Amino acid sequence: MTEEAPSADVIFETATDKAFKARATFEYQQVRKWAGHRINFSTARILDFGCGQGVAAASFALRHPEARVIGVDIEPVIVPQLNNLLKAQIDRTIPSNVSYRTISPTPFSSEKFDLIYAWSVFEHIKEDKMVDTFAMLKDHLADNGVLFVCCNPLYFSPHGSHLYKYFKSPWHHLLLTLDELRDGVVSDGFLSSEAREWQQFLQLNRLTAHDIMGRASAAGLKCIRQHLSKTDIAPPPRLARLYENDVLTTTELVATFS
Repeated sequence: MTEEAPSADVIFETATDKAFKARATFEYQQVRKWAGHRINFSTARILDFGCGQGVAAASFALRHPEARVIGVDIEPVIVPQLNNLLKAQIDRTIPSNVSYRTISPTPFSSEKFDLIYAWSVFEHIKEDKMVDTFAMLKDHLADNGVLFVCCNPLYFSPHGSHLYKYFKSPWHHLLLTLDELRDGVVSDGFLSSEAREWQQFLQLNRLTAHDIMGRASAAGLKCIRQHLSKTDIAPPPRLARLYENDVLTTTELVATFS
């Protein structure tokens, strides 16, 4: 590990926005923890699959100036907005060793990567497209490359709807009707953010951790390591009669593949 990482870590610790810090620091630390013993981050070719605003990809690039980082998403990264965010939080701008592309989940090039990571992406991929998506990412792994996947929250877990700011009660999406859920999200003004979050909920897949691992295996990926996180909250009796306890209480899947 080169000397730039500690100083960059100090810079990111000065950020005050919690969401920014989670993507720029916690996400990096977790990927590093899981893949750092197999990948030389300092010179790696890195792909952020489902990069969102582009914060995490920029954080990897800032920490490792000799690495090459690409962030891809189905929605474009708004570069001026990202620059403003980096400037406000850590007094930096987008580094030259990161670039962003807009793609659909199909093969986008013949490039190979030492590390591909997908953070809270696979909950949003359609069930019938997941094997193909895993296979595509496998094709883009370099020899000895690593794919890191974090799925959180899984659909059947207490807050698997992703509608955190609208509902605080656990398993609300399994206990309420669709109309009740919609009424809790969409206001009379029908804000664009509400419409987007409601549509995101409707498009979530209903896959369990076991389902996702099975699809990765079907795509030819070999699991290096996996971990399942559980909640201590007891499922209500009504749901306990309908679903297996492991399905309801498994909140997160983290795994690496080759």
